[in-house]
Amino acid sequence: MVNLFIYYIFFLLIIFSFIGYGIIFEKYFNIFEEPVKNVFIYLFLGIGFLIILSFLYNFLLLNNKLLNLFFLLFGIYPFLKETKKIKKNTNVIIIISSILFIGLIISKPHEDFYAYHYQYISELSENIIKVGLTNLDQKYAYSSIFSYLQSLFNLPYFNLKTVHIPIYVLFISTVGYLFLEILNNKSTKRNICVFILLFIILKYKRLSEFGYDHIANFLILFIFLEFLYKKKYFQNKAIIFFSSIAVLIKVTSMFIIPLLIPLLRKKNLINIKKYISKNLNIRDYVLLIPILIFILNSFLSTGCLFYGFKKSCFNKNQIFWSSDYSKIEYEKNLAEKWAKGYFHTKGKINYSEKNFSENKNWIPNWIDIHFKSRILKYLSISLILLIFLKWIVFYGKPKKENTIEVLLIFFSIILWFFSIPQLRFGSSFILLFSFYIFSYLLNIGNKIRFRKFLIFFIVAVLYFNLSNAVRIKKEFDRNDYYKFQDFPFISIPNFTFKKFISENNVVYHKYMVDNGDRVRSKKFEKNSYSENKIFNLVRLNSNARFYKKYSILYIINDDTK
Repeated sequence: MVNLFIYYIFFLLIIFSFIGYGIIFEKYFNIFEEPVKNVFIYLFLGIGFLIILSFLYNFLLLNNKLLNLFFLLFGIYPFLKETKKIKKNTNVIIIISSILFIGLIISKPHEDFYAYHYQYISELSENIIKVGLTNLDQKYAYSSIFSYLQSLFNLPYFNLKTVHIPIYVLFISTVGYLFLEILNNKSTKRNICVFILLFIILKYKRLSEFGYDHIANFLILFIFLEFLYKKKYFQNKAIIFFSSIAVLIKVTSMFIIPLLIPLLRKKNLINIKKYISKNLNIRDYVLLIPILIFILNSFLSTGCLFYGFKKSCFNKNQIFWSSDYSKIEYEKNLAEKWAKGYFHTKGKINYSEKNFSENKNWIPNWIDIHFKSRILKYLSISLILLIFLKWIVFYGKPKKENTIEVLLIFFSIILWFFSIPQLRFGSSFILLFSFYIFSYLLNIGNKIRFRKFLIFFIVAVLYFNLSNAVRIKKEFDRNDYYKFQDFPFISIPNFTFKKFISENNVVYHKYMVDNGDRVRSKKFEKNSYSENKIFNLVRLNSNARFYKKYSILYIINDDTK
């Protein structure tokens, strides 16, 4: 119980610190054109600022446990200093964070976590800069820059046991932001905020389901509600900044581009031109930093300015750590086929792997495999929730929605559908579209009964906590790899070491293995996994060589000089 209490206090301190960083960022860079009224906007802003700082910190100061702790908690100072600005919302911060804290306690992480997320974070948390990581495995190219922020959670006492905190903070940010918007906003915006708030509490009750994809979608929901729904197009800096951060978290956030089309209206372009000519100063160039970080990270990992685009890639004669583009292309196609359900076909289709994605051959299979099992369930929850809200919470005349707005959301869905149509990559757009369509069909009113909403909210939170309490009990009782080993923290996997001989050094590189004293789950056994199979989900390249110079470790192919 001592660890649980320490975990809770540390979680609250991190939230306060992140808000403090948001206050610092706004104070010196003036992202917003008007005063911030919702304290959770500072939390979103602090997360974005820290993603940038963590990337720079990794290169300038490397990674040190004590420095990491100081860096993460430094934001508490401006938080306390500016207490007057946020005093009335402090209780809300503590209440929202506390009533949802149980969701942070997990033994089983997201399915991609052990596959490559954890190993990538582990690589970053070591006190050395690594270049050419994709020469170990192409999966590293898909790792989010959010991993740099997570790598700072290599801390005294905790080690890497708290790496999920920043992911969960984004969830808390979304819930808190929506709650305060409902509490303080008297416009029709309350309707969509009520719907989204209750939906994400009911649907996203397990941190193990988040990954980077869903938290990027949480940020997209915030961007839409705070700027695009309110038509705050004059706050161009804020829109650009948060959209860039969303892309840094997950590149599929580029599906937001259609929603930004109103920025290109003549009136807005004139405003942008006037702003640049009169007000732009050196501090505003901070908006370019996320873009530069995206390019630099891709270049250092793969030798490509934009991973996946061949024309942006350098060959090995130009950049000696560059990845083989054929491998990049293979991984890109593999991800697309996963999203379109090729590897879930179970022999039900007659198309070859090569022809599967051609001529829309994949669509019937996608409908059968993915739409019916995932997206239809998602839409069903949306519809059922709106029906209950119509009967109990919503009233008044139906609001006339902007048709153009709905069409732009639909265009985002079209981009998602023909590129990588898994729910987790486009959940925000599907959720928004379902609200508008179902609200129109159900003739939803434009006002809310606040007291009845609070009852709904309390019930949703109780359901959230009860579901997680049951889950935690089951995780104690289970007898497989994911059984709680270090409550309330996730179990850190064991490592074995593979020796690489470089020109100047002997380098020991770690890769993950099952520790051998836990039985694999029946789920894995059914898929022909042996009980003591090496848990080497990152396919380490046996041809990789290491070359160390100063504080930089270059990872290259054996045919590269």
